[in-house]
Amino acid sequence: MNTIKVLVYVNQKAAGLLTREGRDYVFTYQTTDPSCFVSLTMPVRNKSYVFPRDQLHPIFNQYIPEGYLFEIFKALLSKEVGELDELTLLAVLAPSIKGRLTFSAVDMPPSLIDKVSPPKTPEPLLLDELIHRKDDLFEELLERFLYRSAIGGIQPKVLGVLRDKINLCMDDYIIKTSGEAYPFLTVNEYFCLQVARHAGLSVPEFFLSDSQKLLIIKRFAGNQNPAVGFEEMAVLLGKTNRQKYEGSYEQIARAISLFTGPSETRGSLEQYFMLMVLMVLLRNGDAHLKNFGVLYGTGQRDCRLAPPYNLVTTTCYLPHDTPALTLFGKKSWWNKKRLFHFAEQYCMMTPRRSAELWDSCISAVSQVRRELVKYCKEHPDFNVIGERMLKEWQIGEKANGDI
Repeated sequence: MNTIKVLVYVNQKAAGLLTREGRDYVFTYQTTDPSCFVSLTMPVRNKSYVFPRDQLHPIFNQYIPEGYLFEIFKALLSKEVGELDELTLLAVLAPSIKGRLTFSAVDMPPSLIDKVSPPKTPEPLLLDELIHRKDDLFEELLERFLYRSAIGGIQPKVLGVLRDKINLCMDDYIIKTSGEAYPFLTVNEYFCLQVARHAGLSVPEFFLSDSQKLLIIKRFAGNQNPAVGFEEMAVLLGKTNRQKYEGSYEQIARAISLFTGPSETRGSLEQYFMLMVLMVLLRNGDAHLKNFGVLYGTGQRDCRLAPPYNLVTTTCYLPHDTPALTLFGKKSWWNKKRLFHFAEQYCMMTPRRSAELWDSCISAVSQVRRELVKYCKEHPDFNVIGERMLKEWQIGEKANGDI
């Protein structure tokens, strides 16, 4: 029986205790301070929060690695723990988790004590060095940062601390690689993020390494004091990583309206509409519930939609891919008319405002397309994927050019 417990802190203040009882996970507040809520969906109360799905509550499940990283942890820890459950993995990762929520493991089995010791801090890597190294560093980065990587997502990635020699500061960065199944995924996402930036969306700093092997993205909920809260849309809708493809884009719009602050709602909904437009124009079939989120300082009053992340043209790998969630009951690449109807019905937008934001997205795609064409010429090894991306963007733009 798993006796591991995890203490949960909010901005360094003790908030409560997370345990497992049978197949249920139980979180009990040990404070009456209302500011110590662990999630916008879990206000402070006396009654325990029980999550009966053999997975952690969504706010804690948000920290559990998926896919590539989860399989590595499973292989490394199965000898000590047998079947790896989410509470054990959270306990192992606890010493390195930073942010509004932090964690501390108690009642750990002796075989795991070393795993939950504070990770050694090697000489920090320079951001500039990582960008300009020609070789594939990911295995080295994985060894260095594995136990710091409390981060979801299927794509191979780690969460690392890098030093910027220009600003003389250290920050958290998400460092991604492509993997064999999706060649040049790093380059793909780099150009999709460029589109978002040119469209006027607030995008975190991002860099493509000279080797094309690494995409380095500054973590937008990083080293701030007090720490910024971040919750994925899956959390706000009460879903875990196994349910990230269950739901609709209307539900996300309603959640934005419900959870964002009064002064932030309109801007957040406009940003969300632009992400919907870019999803269609870029043919991004992976805009699921974990790929949208909100940020906040004190709570709901200043809550707003988080900057865009995980933007990829998926149809250049999966030609028959469709959107991750439904809109108007279907998973299809909607036309401009349907998106404008969605904006008016769910995003508090006039047709005129929808047209302005649509034009910004179209202009951004056109501008970055020219950059992508140039990049393909300069990097022949990328040509196959690059040409597919250009074709998919053209299809997206043409299919949605008329109301």
